[in-house]
Amino acid sequence: MFGQLIQSMEQFTEFHWLSAIVAGIVMLVSTLIRARFSRVPGPFIGVGIAVAAAAVFGWKVNEVGVIPTSLPAFVGFNWAPEDVFKVLPSAFGLAFVASVELLMTSRVVDHFRGRHKLVKKVDADLELGAYGIANLICGFFAAPTSVGIPARSVANVQCGATTRISNVVHGALLWGMMSFGAAWIAHVPLAALAGVTAWMGFRLLDWGTWKRLPNMRLVDATAFLATAAGVLFADAVRAILIGCAFYVFRYTYLRFTGKLSADGASAEESGAAIRVLKVNMKG
Repeated sequence: MFGQLIQSMEQFTEFHWLSAIVAGIVMLVSTLIRARFSRVPGPFIGVGIAVAAAAVFGWKVNEVGVIPTSLPAFVGFNWAPEDVFKVLPSAFGLAFVASVELLMTSRVVDHFRGRHKLVKKVDADLELGAYGIANLICGFFAAPTSVGIPARSVANVQCGATTRISNVVHGALLWGMMSFGAAWIAHVPLAALAGVTAWMGFRLLDWGTWKRLPNMRLVDATAFLATAAGVLFADAVRAILIGCAFYVFRYTYLRFTGKLSADGASAEESGAAIRVLKVNMKG
């Protein structure tokens, strides 16, 4: 990511101002609507205004283009014994990253809903199992791997979603827009979609995490900083692996030194939690 930023700065002379203006319109409208009407889908309205502005002023910007709405054909394939060793390493890596992304999305959604609690194992298993089945079925039609998307999930929550039925409504709306509004969507500027992505990215930033670093456990703070640096200087996959490695090393160390309790925490952490609980009960 950091390397891409440097390359982008080197190509600043080729900067497309019209695309930046379109993206800026979407971000500005989304911010104003969010400040005044928190339950109104600001990015959706922002994209509509950006499309109207591009049409009125005749801005020549890249558009989404024609989107095929037909169901893809069934993908046939043949397996050879040597293919197993070629595919499985990449498949396990992709499954790991998709699983982490899904669980992180769940944590982000809970955070924005005000539910600051640990994920239960049964909930995580249900989510991973559902996505696994969906990816198995969609894979037969050459569909890309489906993962949890924090941006859309957070937008869903911020627009007032409280139950799982919102996911069904979300899917139905997407199907309806692609089935009956494909001709309109084809004229949406790509810069407008980039503006939505950038705006939601800013919305997902939690600057308070940096302030809480001194109060975190050493392993949590170290993993957070290492993952953040990995995203900037490498990529998201390697960054997640680096961050998870800290917890693997910590678990291994506590396991072999006999300091691991039944809940996965160290003896010192469990004792501190018990002391805090006793103080709260006395109060």
